[in-house]
Amino acid sequence: MKTTITLGVNTANQLRMFKIKCKVKNLDAVIKLLIKTYRAYKKESLYIDPLGKVGVEK
Repeated sequence: MKTTITLGVNTANQLRMFKIKCKVKNLDAVIKLLIKTYRAYKKESLYIDPLGKVGVEK
């Protein structure tokens, strides 16, 4: 089962949308990933590469 997750982050009155495509086996892991992603985004700029991996630019 492939699912597209849309992550909306509101930064400086500008809503940015990220779409993450991934195979979902357990939803808990995905939710934890989104929380980690959001926390990382609050600290630093964030990128999502075409493979669907989430990373933090340094």
